[in-house]
Amino acid sequence: MNTGAKIAGTAGAVGVIFGTYYLANLKNTGDKIVLKTKPTVSKGVVYVDVTVQNPSQTSLKISHPFVKVYKSAEDVKINEPFLSSQVESQIHTIQPSAETPFRIRIGGITEIITAVATSAISIIKDIIKGGLKNMKEVKIYLVTELTVNGRIPYKTQDEFTISPPPKK
Repeated sequence: MNTGAKIAGTAGAVGVIFGTYYLANLKNTGDKIVLKTKPTVSKGVVYVDVTVQNPSQTSLKISHPFVKVYKSAEDVKINEPFLSSQVESQIHTIQPSAETPFRIRIGGITEIITAVATSAISIIKDIIKGGLKNMKEVKIYLVTELTVNGRIPYKTQDEFTISPPPKK
């Protein structure tokens, strides 16, 4: 075997080892991401505030978070959201040991009422019968998805309970 072939073989082996290490490290870094979500209402518009935390020592490029809202855990299993955010093809850099907040618009109150009207008939009947004092708690499920460094899909699920106003 000539010297050129040996050098090429060694360089190839080093490349495979480095590439494997890099991809494993990238996957581990992606696994460390923390997503915090909180639904909010402001001026008649429903948002989900998403905070992406990067506790690693490596900066990350992430896709813009995409949020889906579900009425039940069963709907999450079969992937049938009743609302979702808009898809945005933006890439954001999260610096090492930093966090970046996003305000994701889900929809206006009228859009949400329209979306949930068919599934909320029993809630509406309770409100008609006895006003808000008979309203029951409602659970919603948020699934937030993004892609880390263009390769690693990341998904988190949160459950929130919306409570009726306190009884007077």
